[in-house]
Amino acid sequence: MSTITCSRCKEEKPQMEVSPYAGPLADLIRENVCETCWQEWMDASLIMLNEYRLNLLDPKHAEVYDQQLLAFLNLTEGKTGPRLRLSPTEPPKD
Repeated sequence: MSTITCSRCKEEKPQMEVSPYAGPLADLIRENVCETCWQEWMDASLIMLNEYRLNLLDPKHAEVYDQQLLAFLNLTEGKTGPRLRLSPTEPPKD
């Protein structure tokens, strides 16, 4: 099994065997994100989906979801947009 340097935690970790995400971001996530940080995203995304009442069938909502996913996992390569507040204890991001 190969290892990666996770874009979020910056640690050397085993690469996920299968991408946890479908679509054009699948390879990017599998090649740059560890299992631990992916699970943290899953927890945070559930809060985001509920808090902001996002419907992933709506293309605009799906775009917001993908933007936040990339920002959370540090995969934006300098293209940062506004980050949503994901939990009451996390301060808002500028």
